[in-house]
Amino acid sequence: MSRVARVQFVSENEHEAKMARPRMAAGALFFDEADRVLLVEPSNKDYLDVPGGYVEEGESPRQACVREVQEELGIAPHIGRLLVVDWAPNPGEGDKVLYLFDGVA
Repeated sequence: MSRVARVQFVSENEHEAKMARPRMAAGALFFDEADRVLLVEPSNKDYLDVPGGYVEEGESPRQACVREVQEELGIAPHIGRLLVVDWAPNPGEGDKVLYLFDGVA
């Protein structure tokens, strides 16, 4: 007995529409001489956080990190190597992939 699979062709747009698109965020870790980490108090959150924010359309995580640090701290930072990529589930904001870079003040 032969078995025939059901085959369905979909357009490129339909295929892309079904792909997962997690939100991405990027931030930088800045340390002082005493190895203390710099945290900011965002106006839209009730807790301290590293400087950073969401990656916008057409932007790489590194570019977003530079832009967000400039906006939040008013400095033109040198962003070093990528330190970690993490999955950050958050029921309130929505899940995201978080890129943390080494920040050099």
